[in-house]
Amino acid sequence: MPVKHIGHFLENHGRLLLGKPPSNKMASGRNPHREKSRWQALLAGGSSFMYFVPSWAFLVDESVLDMWSLFGCVLFGCVAIVSALSDGGASESVWLGTTNLVITRTLRLLDRWLATIAGGFIVLPSLLSLVKLHHMLLFVLVCVLAVAPLHFARKTPHHQNWKWALWHTLWHFSSSIAVTIFILWIEHCHKSSSNWDDQDTSSFCFHIP
Repeated sequence: MPVKHIGHFLENHGRLLLGKPPSNKMASGRNPHREKSRWQALLAGGSSFMYFVPSWAFLVDESVLDMWSLFGCVLFGCVAIVSALSDGGASESVWLGTTNLVITRTLRLLDRWLATIAGGFIVLPSLLSLVKLHHMLLFVLVCVLAVAPLHFARKTPHHQNWKWALWHTLWHFSSSIAVTIFILWIEHCHKSSSNWDDQDTSSFCFHIP
């Protein structure tokens, strides 16, 4: 994602978190409500269950199981469920042929806040372990791969619903995989600092109490 688009993305994401429509710099600003077909809703909503992968990743290594892991597991489980309801058309009742805008907007707002909180919950601890150049490059690469599809999905014109569904689905896959990488990274750092007390592991790993 080009640097010049980062400001637009952050600006519009902030507006969406406040329940406001995006500015006219994004395609979605021309129409705050995107009508999806059943198959488009099924594709976008079904891919939301990919967020159970990072939820599971918190529980992989029982030796580093703590409150951070349990909270993360529950948080990403909630992200998966709410995202599936929001993107899957349950909020729009596309399967029933009707739309409830109050439920739609509420679920979408909850989905965006949960996703933002979950992203910060993972990214901020990861930042504290970036003391080597290859760590920094990996961090930037994973973040770009995670966020770029969402940016392109939001720029998709509303008459190109299949293009939006494909970009949004790709975002669910890329972001869930990126988050899983960060989780395993942090847990590795935690395990390393716990097992090697005679080494100064705090210089390259974030120690989770």
